[in-house]
Amino acid sequence: MGKAQRRQCYIGFLCLVAAAFFRFALTGYAFLALMLAATGVCLVLHAVLPRVLKRALVVLIVVWLVIFTAFLVPVITASKGNASDGAGYLIVLGAKLDGKSPSPALQERLVAAKAYLDRNPDCVAILTGGKGENEEIAEATGMFHWMTSHGVPGRQLLSESRASDTEENLRYSFALIDEPETKRIAVVSSEYHLLRASLLAKREGVAVETLPARTRDILSRVNYTAREACGLFLTKLLYLKASIFDK
Repeated sequence: MGKAQRRQCYIGFLCLVAAAFFRFALTGYAFLALMLAATGVCLVLHAVLPRVLKRALVVLIVVWLVIFTAFLVPVITASKGNASDGAGYLIVLGAKLDGKSPSPALQERLVAAKAYLDRNPDCVAILTGGKGENEEIAEATGMFHWMTSHGVPGRQLLSESRASDTEENLRYSFALIDEPETKRIAVVSSEYHLLRASLLAKREGVAVETLPARTRDILSRVNYTAREACGLFLTKLLYLKASIFDK
């Protein structure tokens, strides 16, 4: 093995160590850890495989990068959102609670929702999310407590506490609206989640506007944006249920 191949193996092992760190020492970066691990394995394999297999590996990597980019670009484009003031309803998609308190991702969604409600006092927010694993209360209940404690009047809030994934979030929320297909409805969620939310709403026969909640943690944004792109690929091409990417 030449000097270049040894250097490549060394970088690959560093990627694997970094992957283990993100997976086991930190929380919320599982997909980033997977990408680092895949990069490390590819680097090591490229260094040790014979020339013919190296070429085959490179072809597979290029094909995957093209496919990944094709799904990543619309996720990033949709992350800007398209909601304007004046919607009659604002659906706030739930996320994990830390006990009874909103996780960082959920708090970012609530902050974005509150800002919209402050500008649109006639808008009604539907807070949607059931009780997940390791959560003491339903996400909708935790969201309602946060909203009212931050000055949003209860008359502007409805709660939906049965949903266990994004598809159910939207379906059960639409059920609370009379003829939702005729109403202006906005959906607020983390920016990386907006494309899938709008596609699932369209599947329910409702066109929605989207309002992004900006993710402050850059690594989290990278992690979940990449996961959404892969999730869309698997959902569309392998017909997997979209809710597996809510986990």
